Amino acid sequence: MLLEKTKRVVVLQYILVTLIGYLLGAIPVGYLAGKTQGIDVRQYGSGRTGGTNVLRALGLGPVFFTVLGDALKGMIAVLVARAIMSTPLPLAEVLAGLGAVGGHNWSVFISFRGSWHHNGSGRASPFFV
Repeated sequence: MLLEKTKRVVVLQYILVTLIGYLLGAIPVGYLAGKTQGIDVRQYGSGRTGGTNVLRALGLGPVFFTVLGDALKGMIAVLVARAIMSTPLPLAEVLAGLGAVGGHNWSVFISFRGSWHHNGSGRASPFFV
């Protein structure tokens, strides 16, 4: 009985770290960088919210913020997974990282249109997971 309860708790923890990873990854850093300057970067260049398009629309300063923010989303998701799990389980880190990549590419905060919606990009978060 105790073993079954422990398994359920671990499964719930896996679900939780995946959801947290998704929500962290879904923060549209490039979009937010544009909005701070009154610009929707999706209306420029490729229409994506990633670093290259932010560079086209806004210049070097905002692209640094965007790339750093996109990288941190993936890293923080993995660190949160480590903190949540009662024992170190690499699968939790993988699930959190995959959640962050999914959120980065299909952000709930911008109608599931992140870095992936045009031609399949979305490089920064997966690179740093």
